[in-house]
Amino acid sequence: MSHLKTTRCLMLILALAIGMRVSAEVAYTGGNGAGDMMVYWTNVEAPYGGGNGAGDIMVHWMNSSDIPLPISLSIFTATIKNGSVVLNWETASETNNARFVIYRNGEAIGSVEGHGTSYKPHSYSYLDNIVVPGVQYKYILADVDYANIETRYEDKSIKVILSENDMITEFMMSAAYPNPFNPSTTIDYQLPDSRKVTLNIYDLNGQKVRTLINDIQDAGYYSLCFTANDLPSGMYICHFTAGANIKSMKLILMK
Repeated sequence: MSHLKTTRCLMLILALAIGMRVSAEVAYTGGNGAGDMMVYWTNVEAPYGGGNGAGDIMVHWMNSSDIPLPISLSIFTATIKNGSVVLNWETASETNNARFVIYRNGEAIGSVEGHGTSYKPHSYSYLDNIVVPGVQYKYILADVDYANIETRYEDKSIKVILSENDMITEFMMSAAYPNPFNPSTTIDYQLPDSRKVTLNIYDLNGQKVRTLINDIQDAGYYSLCFTANDLPSGMYICHFTAGANIKSMKLILMK
């Protein structure tokens, strides 16, 4: 018996010995084997006199597999795209799900907001572009509820190894989509190595209205979203610089 189970049992014996009536939500929900103990107790009220009245100690033995998980994970997949790993997953239902946490080789690398409590399917994705060829990556998905309790789904982990052919060998920037747009458009690009990247948006008067990125980025595939809720309809110029590579494109905002 584990130390935690032993502690719970001693608590029960002590409560009975001093003649007090206790109960609760769930005193023990851990363990992985059949026959894990769950103790339901209420507040300490009066001497325990036995029987089945309100507040009696109730001990229920059940399998840990009977305990419902915070989410029902339908799909968890990994796809290699442009030298990056794209993780996709889908839930059939969620209960108090604040966010997902993505683990790579045991370390948290990012998070995605959940849908709280929902009984509808929801799809999610996460892009991991900090990867190198020849290294095995193991991805594990976890969810965190509003009480900050985490559940990891290690039985649905994914292992990925990138080859040299999967890696990006040249700079490339895709056309924005959609274009025309209202109010958001997406700009995709890929970097073959680490370099300084800037992406600015200008109006037709040459005035800078937005800076989307101004930082050093590692090799990988990137996707930026430009949202123009606060800008008037019209044509704008997207000016992109990545090291020695310079690109410009027209964007049309139609409200």
